[in-house]
Amino acid sequence: MSITTSGGRKICFRICPSFIASISWTKGCTCLEADTRTPPIAGPDPTSRIAVLKNGRLQQHATPRAIYEKPANQFVAYFVGSPSMNFFDGSIKRDECGLKFLSADFSYSIPGHLSQALDRLPPVENVTLGIRPEHIRVTRQVAASPAMQGIVDVLEPIGRELHVELILGETSIVAITPPSLDLRVGERVSLQFHNQWCHLFHRESSVNLLASSAY
Repeated sequence: MSITTSGGRKICFRICPSFIASISWTKGCTCLEADTRTPPIAGPDPTSRIAVLKNGRLQQHATPRAIYEKPANQFVAYFVGSPSMNFFDGSIKRDECGLKFLSADFSYSIPGHLSQALDRLPPVENVTLGIRPEHIRVTRQVAASPAMQGIVDVLEPIGRELHVELILGETSIVAITPPSLDLRVGERVSLQFHNQWCHLFHRESSVNLLASSAY
């Protein structure tokens, strides 16, 4: 088989079927997981690396954890994880308080360590912010003027967790909370992003601006 990297380089190779742990097709993407174990008598513990392809082009090749934590681009970020990552189109602006992400629905102050990572990159204005449902904190205490407020739209109990669809401005997003939060449809809640897990993607290229930064 052959794949083409995002840079246009074509790589041809053969894979022995016994080394393919799994192949899956979902969300318009082919995901091949290779069993990279050496023979038991000589090798260490098993390790897995996943190749995520789109239309025959390699998007990222890394361990599942690396792909989950630092997806190479917006497609990989969307592909990995269920429910999928939430995305917001917006722009980066600087004021007296530092860098801010501004969208039609909310503003988000970019924390210091992410600002430092962005300062090391060429200037960019139009971006897409990504945050996974499990990295959004939902609280019932609504402050007088919180940075973000959402309205509970749909509640989906999934055993030990609760999937919550919320309306944030004109955008529908998903958050994961513990069932003990006991939310009600139509209730207004406060939302907070976990700063460590925010991703910024270049609007045109969809590349994760922070994936290769030491932040």
